[in-house]
Amino acid sequence: MTQQPVAPPSAESFFQGLGERHAPPFKFEGINDGLMGEVTDVRVTQVVVFASNPIKYEFNDDGTPKYQLEVTIQTAFRGWAKCSSIPSTKVRLPNGQEIDQPEPAEKDDGKRRVFVKGNMAFVVGRAVHEAGDTTVVVGSTLGVKLESMRDTGKGNPLKEYAAMYTPRPAAAGFFQAPQAAPPQYAPPQQAYAPPVMPQPQPVAYQAQPQPYVPPQGVQPQQQQAYQQAQQAAPAADPWAPTAAPTTAPPPF
Repeated sequence: MTQQPVAPPSAESFFQGLGERHAPPFKFEGINDGLMGEVTDVRVTQVVVFASNPIKYEFNDDGTPKYQLEVTIQTAFRGWAKCSSIPSTKVRLPNGQEIDQPEPAEKDDGKRRVFVKGNMAFVVGRAVHEAGDTTVVVGSTLGVKLESMRDTGKGNPLKEYAAMYTPRPAAAGFFQAPQAAPPQYAPPQQAYAPPVMPQPQPVAYQAQPQPYVPPQGVQPQQQQAYQQAQQAAPAADPWAPTAAPTTAPPPF
């Protein structure tokens, strides 16, 4: 079989994966085992021959490349749970040998990859079209589970999957929804109030007693008797109405 030349990637997918660590593949361990969460990455890749080393790629019967959809889903799994392989980094030993050292469990951010192909591609595609989308979109919610394993008489059972898909919210994309204008600051309006002027306070007036100066010709005995009478009499209210003149003769 002659392999056909592989079509070059699109401009949109050219920069995918450059300098990026791929999420570990999800491991379906049994019936009803699966994952669900927000889609964080979607890319089309060619199917790799299982356990091939060096890596080999699969082709259709007509020689065209066999593609799959790699979907990364944000899950609640941690500690590399449900991973078919744990990410590792190259470490050089003192003797110069390089080994793969598994990354610590605390570095697990919960992202898992699923490879949408075969029967899974059929159920995922149906869920996507029923939801109104044409493909899996970043920001949407995707759930996939292993529903059954059907015996085909060929040794390995056929894995049958179920899928659910919820489109991305309308405002999830940066350019899809118009950005609201920032609120404009308006200083609070305050009604004008004239300044309060201090009111003059009434001053209590107290009359100062004036010393008595006797007229000329008054005898000292008469002056003394008059002063004694003034001290015995109550103090007069300067604001009281003037009383009628007395008919009693003055003491002098």
